[in-house]
Amino acid sequence: MTVLKTIISIWIGIIIGFVLLELTLRGFGYVIANQIKFTHLENMKFDELRILTLGDSMTNSGTNTYPSQLQEILSNNPKIFKKIKVINGGVPGSASQDIVNRLEEYLNKYNPDIVVLMTGINSDQIVKYDQWANIKNDGLNNIKTYKLIKYFYQNIRLKYNQKLNHNKISYVYTNEINVDDIIEKLNNIYPFDTKLRLVSDSPIEKQLFDNLSKSTPNKDETYMELSYFYVGIGQKDLQIICALKALSINRNNASAYSRLSNDVAKILTFEEREKLLYKALEVNPNYIDPYIQLGHQYSQNNKEKELSMYKKGISNNPRSSELWFWLGKFYYLNGNLQESEIALKKVININDDDSTNRSSDAYQLLAKIYQQQNRSKELNNAIKMAIESSDVLENNLPIIAEILKKKGVKLIAMQYPLRDVNILKNILKDYDVTYVDNKKSFEDALETKGTEKIFIDLFAGDFGHCTPEGNRIMAENVAEVLLNNFNLE
Repeated sequence: MTVLKTIISIWIGIIIGFVLLELTLRGFGYVIANQIKFTHLENMKFDELRILTLGDSMTNSGTNTYPSQLQEILSNNPKIFKKIKVINGGVPGSASQDIVNRLEEYLNKYNPDIVVLMTGINSDQIVKYDQWANIKNDGLNNIKTYKLIKYFYQNIRLKYNQKLNHNKISYVYTNEINVDDIIEKLNNIYPFDTKLRLVSDSPIEKQLFDNLSKSTPNKDETYMELSYFYVGIGQKDLQIICALKALSINRNNASAYSRLSNDVAKILTFEEREKLLYKALEVNPNYIDPYIQLGHQYSQNNKEKELSMYKKGISNNPRSSELWFWLGKFYYLNGNLQESEIALKKVININDDDSTNRSSDAYQLLAKIYQQQNRSKELNNAIKMAIESSDVLENNLPIIAEILKKKGVKLIAMQYPLRDVNILKNILKDYDVTYVDNKKSFEDALETKGTEKIFIDLFAGDFGHCTPEGNRIMAENVAEVLLNNFNLE
């Protein structure tokens, strides 16, 4: 009986302690939340409010972007008492993990008071993007003690969210390839003396132009950075011109040959594109992209050559997760599940970073193999690991929110046109975030004006890159949220 009373007393003590901790955390949270709400604006620079917009090509593509129009709207509002500076930090093609990787650098460089974030469409879709709108809040998330434990977990995860460096292996490729006639052909189509000019309001493009105006070495690499920037915003002619200018400075720029082969597929013949890629390998046999491009070209009509390209690339770059992934996918698509599994496990074991770590993709493909083979235990583990190792919005949005919280920067999470803002609210339910909902305003605009007036394309299925008029809708929605939630008047 004494033992039973002791056990009961212990449990009662634990429950009372838990309740007291919960009440303490709730009270403390209430005080802090209100303190932050009123002190954040006090900490802002009185003479200038700095707003940093982050995202992909929906944030920064072409002219009349929503950030540039937001600048105009806020600057022309007579009720706003302070100077407004809107900085467009969007990078075409970027996913949420890219934003995590760049965030500290951007915060140090631009020192923003507010970050407007629109991301997710380029992130991995293990949990389909729209399914987050229907995920109900776990009851545990309403318990402060549980959220405290979760907070420590997120901080540990944040600490180890770093990229690994890839060590390349030197190799001499002896095959001599003459491509002068191909370069001359392209120069006749895209004249070398074409004058480049700014085509966006991106600080990245402006910085690259500044670098080109200086007397610095390796200008060919700067031209290639500019070429890849134009890839993201769909400026095809400028992509090619920049690559040609890079080659005019350095005929041994492997990435320029590879870029030209990829960009001019409708201009050059198969054989000419093939020659450019082999030239890239002659210049730099450790360059991964030409092996993959050649493999993709051969996939249509020469499986033996496709396989040979992936294997040759691996022999020169044995620690490339990208090449091992494509080898595994080749075996999977051709029914050799055993060899596919070996290659995909190699991807996971390498755990390198050759610009794109393929661990998540490898786990997803392994899951398909295990499903076909009825290996349920391995299937469940592969799905779990795919989520943990991927660029999933669920993983990265809380990391972004946590970094901004520690820096005292207010987060405004904006949803894409026609998408449900509850997607963001469910993922960021543990954070003090302001939201921009674009769904209804775009639905109304499409009904009255039609798709062609609002979207340039429909790359996401139901929405796409916006026309200036579509960008205006987003800019007005952000401006309204700012005026309603911040004391700017």
